[in-house]
Amino acid sequence: MCIALTFASCNKTEPANIEPEATTTQTEETLKPSETQKISIVGMKFTPNVIEAKSGDTLIFTNNDIVAHNVTQLPGKKWASPLLQPGESWTFVPTQSDSLFCSIHPTMKGYINLQ
Repeated sequence: MCIALTFASCNKTEPANIEPEATTTQTEETLKPSETQKISIVGMKFTPNVIEAKSGDTLIFTNNDIVAHNVTQLPGKKWASPLLQPGESWTFVPTQSDSLFCSIHPTMKGYINLQ
């Protein structure tokens, strides 16, 4: 009888330990929030001139130059910022990869790479 009791206690099952951290980490990686990226317009350039963005990211273009600029989709001009005076900003949420330029200074070019 003693052997049977010892054997029965060895087979006793305990509830499994569930690690909630593993589920939380996976969820955080899957549901990353959109980001805000700042693009400076200075020295007759977009900095950075290649913008790596994800769907839902917000881009803020700020004119830190001494003259007015704009941000315009190239080549079809499907979207464009208003004229940005020095110190002004424009916020944009891209929906696709696009080339861009300043229509006032066409040598100023950039690219939004939407991943």
